[in-house]
Amino acid sequence: MLLSIIIPVYNVEKYIRKTLDSIYNQAFPYEDLEVIVVNDGTPDHSMKIVAEFDKARSNFHVINQTNKGLSGARNTGLLAAQGKYIWFVDSDDWLEDGCIDKILHLLKSATEDVFVFRIKEYDEEGRMIRERRHPYPDGYCCTGKECMLNEKFINTPVQIYVFRRKFLLDNKLDFVEGLIHEDMEFVPRMMIFAQSVVFQRIFSYCYLRRVSGNITSDKTLNPKRLKSLLYIVDRFERLAKHSDDKKARRIFVKYQAGIVLGIYYRATDDMIENNAEGIMNREYITSCKSIVMHCLRYERNLRHILRDLLFLLSVKQYHRIMVRKFMK
Repeated sequence: MLLSIIIPVYNVEKYIRKTLDSIYNQAFPYEDLEVIVVNDGTPDHSMKIVAEFDKARSNFHVINQTNKGLSGARNTGLLAAQGKYIWFVDSDDWLEDGCIDKILHLLKSATEDVFVFRIKEYDEEGRMIRERRHPYPDGYCCTGKECMLNEKFINTPVQIYVFRRKFLLDNKLDFVEGLIHEDMEFVPRMMIFAQSVVFQRIFSYCYLRRVSGNITSDKTLNPKRLKSLLYIVDRFERLAKHSDDKKARRIFVKYQAGIVLGIYYRATDDMIENNAEGIMNREYITSCKSIVMHCLRYERNLRHILRDLLFLLSVKQYHRIMVRKFMK
């Protein structure tokens, strides 16, 4: 078995048929691929649609569990998978036509830890918003740390990656349950361990940019989202302190700073006025400034340096200016 596609399912009856059709409308050897659907306690009729595929496809497997969230469902699928490589696919997205056979061909003799592919983003009307292209030539191989230190590399979502299963299991690389922005926490931590990351120019994935019905589509910094982001900042702080690897520390600090700046950029005037979740607490602001100051020494991009300096000079002015998008 070369590849396991893991699909968590929760409240996606509007989308799941398109996701599964995008897999099974392609030609590929069934013995090389398995599809694992994790029913994460969905309360809608998604599983009625899934059942149709389960009856008709020999390489299709369903796992039922009580609701654990996206991270918990992915972890369940990973433990059940038999493929040499793993691909996490979300149940409201779909695969690019013809990509599976190309990917399976690459994986036949592969030993690399991670493959990175290109994706396309679509709106709910079916219009393509943009193509996400990585900054490397076809077949380029490097370490995960090198990738993460490249300012031009956009490292999320996790669906751009295909992982060697043994690499994930050996390094205990699973997703933190309960987080909204689980990819933001998982990818930097995963890339620290990756010794071989290969970039391919194949467009493999079609990402649906939903405007409703998806908690991450809400652009406000709601309390649950804020709590997740603060958790990631704290986790990266601990990982940086306990790492003897200078590049790893630099990566964790860099992404800490990015999240801190993003929190204040997304904050509303009401949140700041009411000290929501303590984000305007003097002690917490001092901590955030320390993170950004530490990161500043690594910056090479003038726009980023100016942004960081503005934050260090005045958090409130940073918020006002960034919200008005003067520096975007």
